[in-house]
Amino acid sequence: MRLKLTVFLPIVQVVLAICLTMSNHFRAIHIGSPPWEAPDSQLCDGLNAPAAEVRFWLLQGLLKCLPRDLFVVDIALCTVVYFALIALLWYLVSLEIRGRSQPRSSAFTFSLRWRSLADVFLVCFGGLIGYSGELVRRHTPGLYGPTYWTLVSVPYFLWAAVLVVFYGRDLWLSQSLRSG
Repeated sequence: MRLKLTVFLPIVQVVLAICLTMSNHFRAIHIGSPPWEAPDSQLCDGLNAPAAEVRFWLLQGLLKCLPRDLFVVDIALCTVVYFALIALLWYLVSLEIRGRSQPRSSAFTFSLRWRSLADVFLVCFGGLIGYSGELVRRHTPGLYGPTYWTLVSVPYFLWAAVLVVFYGRDLWLSQSLRSG
């Protein structure tokens, strides 16, 4: 069962992301709304908000270093790298699901210091995803109204809450173990 989850979950999520991305590419382009605002693209990014966040920052970093009209970088980051990030995200989620049924010390073999550092990073990353969700919620141009963008922001807030709550709890427990 453990191997099935760590293999099955990433594959299903990548296939779903590919289907949503292909659906977006076959959509007719409207003058007032770019393709990335379409519901299928937004659903894909919302379901995979941590991967979408990493893709966004990678794209921002590369656009500072490379020319803006470099089509290959955009295609590579928006497809190949994004799907790899989605597979990695859901593989890590499956490891966490598997590890939650076991004591924390056997889920990962990091030392307490590295575990605490990873927990702090993931709590901050959850806060960043929550901030991105708020930016998505406030986005109103295009064909879609504020209700659409509020609904689109919900998965971002859920990812943020899960990361902050679970890894904040792990951080709290590790700090209480260290002090006591």
